Amino acid sequence: MPHESGINKAKLALPYISDHIALLNVIQGSKQGTDVMFIREHNLIEKTVKQMADAQHKLRQDLPDVGFGGLGSFQSRNTGNVPAIIASLVAGTYPNV
Repeated sequence: MPHESGINKAKLALPYISDHIALLNVIQGSKQGTDVMFIREHNLIEKTVKQMADAQHKLRQDLPDVGFGGLGSFQSRNTGNVPAIIASLVAGTYPNV
């Protein structure tokens, strides 16, 4: 029988089978780690979700400083755009396709 945490992760990624999409859905669903009810409903660890949300926030601040996007950029316009995220993951995994 699959472990409960694996089942929860799979549910968070639906309809995809992706850790990246599950993580995105956790951050968005927990409202950047502030929705304690969401975190408890999905048997997540509040401190860990908050740390992930903080890391996402810091990355969003740091990327423009190193030349990767800014306000109005492709990255900002496509925040949370699942098809764009999947396309980016595929492009990174299979650069010659």
